[in-house]
Amino acid sequence: MKGVYIYPALFSLAVAVFVLEQFALLPLIAVCMICLRIIFTRNKKIVCHSLAWGSLFFLLTFTQQLKQESVLTDQQPVFITAVEQTTVRIDGDQLRFTGQTKNQNNQTEEIVVTYRFSEQEEKERWQTKEMPEMLKITGGLKQPSTARNFNQFDYRAYLKRKQIYWTLKAEKIEPAEAHQSLYSLAYQIDKVRSDFFNFIDQYIQGKPASYLKALLFADKRALNDSTLENYRALGIVHLLSISGLHISFLIAFVEKILLRLTVTKEKTALILFCLLPVYGLMAGFGISVFRAVIQAVLRLGSRLLKLNISSLDIWSYTMLLALIVDPYQIYSAGFQLSYLLSGILIFLSGQTWFIKQPAVKSVILLNGLISLVSLPILTYHFYEFSWVVLLLNLVFVPLFSYLVLPLLIGLLISIPVLMFLPWLEGLVFMADLCLNYLEKLVEAISSSASFNIITGRLSIIGMTIMLIGVTWLFINFEKSIKRCNRWQWWAAGSLIVIGLFSEVYSPAGKVVMLDIGQGDALLIKEPFGRGNYLIDTGGAVDWKEKEEWAKAEAPYSVGNDIVIPSLKSLGVPNLDQLILTHADTDHVGALKDILEDMPTTEITATKRTLLDPIIQESYPLIKKQSISLNAVNAAKQERVGPDLMVLYPLTETNVTDEISKNDASLVLYGKIGGQKWLFTGDVESGGENELLSYYPGLKADILKVAHHGSKTSSQETFVNKVSPAVALISSGQNNFYGHPHAEVVKRLKAVQAKLYRTDQQGAVMFTYLQLPMQKKPKTAFKTAIPAEMN
Repeated sequence: MKGVYIYPALFSLAVAVFVLEQFALLPLIAVCMICLRIIFTRNKKIVCHSLAWGSLFFLLTFTQQLKQESVLTDQQPVFITAVEQTTVRIDGDQLRFTGQTKNQNNQTEEIVVTYRFSEQEEKERWQTKEMPEMLKITGGLKQPSTARNFNQFDYRAYLKRKQIYWTLKAEKIEPAEAHQSLYSLAYQIDKVRSDFFNFIDQYIQGKPASYLKALLFADKRALNDSTLENYRALGIVHLLSISGLHISFLIAFVEKILLRLTVTKEKTALILFCLLPVYGLMAGFGISVFRAVIQAVLRLGSRLLKLNISSLDIWSYTMLLALIVDPYQIYSAGFQLSYLLSGILIFLSGQTWFIKQPAVKSVILLNGLISLVSLPILTYHFYEFSWVVLLLNLVFVPLFSYLVLPLLIGLLISIPVLMFLPWLEGLVFMADLCLNYLEKLVEAISSSASFNIITGRLSIIGMTIMLIGVTWLFINFEKSIKRCNRWQWWAAGSLIVIGLFSEVYSPAGKVVMLDIGQGDALLIKEPFGRGNYLIDTGGAVDWKEKEEWAKAEAPYSVGNDIVIPSLKSLGVPNLDQLILTHADTDHVGALKDILEDMPTTEITATKRTLLDPIIQESYPLIKKQSISLNAVNAAKQERVGPDLMVLYPLTETNVTDEISKNDASLVLYGKIGGQKWLFTGDVESGGENELLSYYPGLKADILKVAHHGSKTSSQETFVNKVSPAVALISSGQNNFYGHPHAEVVKRLKAVQAKLYRTDQQGAVMFTYLQLPMQKKPKTAFKTAIPAEMN
């Protein structure tokens, strides 16, 4: 029987997820459903093989979880470390790489090493000489950072899945004598890989070298960050990663050459069977490379041995082998997309209704189906998808297949033939010219408009609805030859749309205090997408301007790295109002980044804030995007955001007034989710006294504590008068100022306020849901960092 191993493969995958997710309910349901499907086949071979493989993976993943512990301690001061050469990256004043070190008992473990150069000359020394294979590093181990905002990348979990438990902040690095015990086979192969890349760099420079190493050998370090971002924005960044398309092209290219040299088909298959694993090693055997190479090797092997194994079984064997090598790769978007899309291609290639389609129609249909089945993965990992990718794939896939890849392969082959001749420089120049035009085309399309549709990270219910719709629509394609009823198309499509936008138009409202370090950024998201409001943007304060050599290619940005991804993940496609409390950098520093990426209707602030130089820097962008400016103060008795009353400042203030920016902060008050909220910006004791004088009956259920918990705010009289049940404090972890101050914490606890602090608990989310027949909304607080991790 053909294709029977699809059942053991899917069952093993479900079992692995079930164990790795700590025996959670949803994976258990998936295991049970697949198990029932296997039983209903009534095929003893399928049932026995599925149970055998499932049991094996239960033991493998369970055992691997038990082994997940570090052999190092943070007390060790000096580390003799083998360097994984292809992970070395110098960006600005920072050096980063993965290495393998050992403890006092000669037990080895991988770590991630970071080091900052103190001067330009030191950086140049490390750039011009070859990285030593072994280093003596003085420094301290620390745990990798965890996700401090909802739905964001968890670096600690990512490294843990690679069995890396520490990052080493190096204070001093120097070459060391070789220690053979640290030279694992993987590191030795990596060194050969690195030497090969250095060989390429000797003869090919610039963009051709960057693209050659990326597209043929999975090394993207030399690709420009802005280039990658342009490809990513259009949804075609997969073209820069090795995929089955690249491997198929390489196999076809080698086959054509060998057949032209009168090599028989059997010998050609044998040569490829031997060469492909070597190529896989040189390409790093990443997820997509492993899948494409192993699938090709198994297919060639079955041809040589005349075993007649089906493509679906080969796909299944490849996935089982991949899971044996590393079950944790199931968490990778690359693994999920690679195996899902290749499986769909194999499935379609065996469907009569698809094979009979005209060539042009089949290409369009294939692109549509692939985009369709990719939606659950894209929305989960990236919170958005590009609709224009359907059109772009029709242009860029042939462009890469018939121009870029042949050009790069030609350059690679030319090195040994033309390395001593000037013709090679001419070929490199022509390739550089072509790639420049390609990048300009990608940049022009990317900058012309935003083609991404934001969905947020879908809830379990939303994801389930969309998956049902996608499955139903996929089945309808197969039935289309028999004229499937129109209502089925409409029903399936409606389920997909409802699932996709279930987070954007969620019936639950949210108030989220983002963890942006030392600063403020607070989102208010109303139910059913009625309004999205951001109070302050956050922003990093640059204490010391870096010299040009020390600046990173893509420097850290609060707006681009925290606020925008967080907003997108929460299903915020645009901002109805951006409310700025005052013009300090830690409150408005990310304004420009947010305006560039997030459509905004209105900016609301005091007149003084709107006239501040830091805001005026964004005026050209505000004018270009036709964003309206709204100057408010308490005297106008205006309401902003979701019906919040402006309590302070009581009168208009000017930039030249003696009153500080903090004491000129906007103070807002209103009901959200049935609770009385008081947002106080950075107002200090003087402003608090004015508030109490003007509003003697001021009370709040939830207080956004002023000035990050500074002792200059939240005076005892004010805290006692407001008497909040919940106090939210936005302050940076281990911040320089010591916020929140111990006295402020003591005052808040004295009135029995429950404290939520971003420095300890990460982002804080308040959700409320008004169900039918309910008098009061159902509310809950949630923190990004669980209590057990604090």
